[in-house]
Amino acid sequence: MKEYGSQLIRNYTETDRTDCVDAFNSNIPAYFLPHELDEFELWLVDHACKPDSDIEICRYYVITINDRVVGCGGFAIDLIRKDARMVWGLINNGTHRLGLGKKLLLHRIEAIRDLVPDCNIALDTTQHAASFFEKMGFHTINITKDSYGPGMHRYDMVLSKKF
Repeated sequence: MKEYGSQLIRNYTETDRTDCVDAFNSNIPAYFLPHELDEFELWLVDHACKPDSDIEICRYYVITINDRVVGCGGFAIDLIRKDARMVWGLINNGTHRLGLGKKLLLHRIEAIRDLVPDCNIALDTTQHAASFFEKMGFHTINITKDSYGPGMHRYDMVLSKKF
């Protein structure tokens, strides 16, 4: 896929909050429901810059094009269970289909593998993004109808060990 502009993945900072919220809003109602915005903003404040502990590592990143934040996503690793969970991964709707989501996801998987090589990796998403994650090596283990809201089904997915 052709690269679009100068791209960079870096750690999230509090100054990125407005751009991440704008990216989130660009995906309502296709990928997120309006009530999820409050959850996302609260998560950014409470967890995105959270220091590591003896039991959990949390990372959150932004992806930029020409120094403009166009997406974000992270993960949390439970060090006791060796389970990682992808959190709040999204790309601004105006920059979908440029390979940015794939690049950000692969960056997060690599970061998890660097920190805890034998870690299990899971996520939850909607039916609208499940096929993207399937192409990236995830498989569905459960579907909960209307979990996020009417017409927004939750797909619980895990990354294949061979990936």
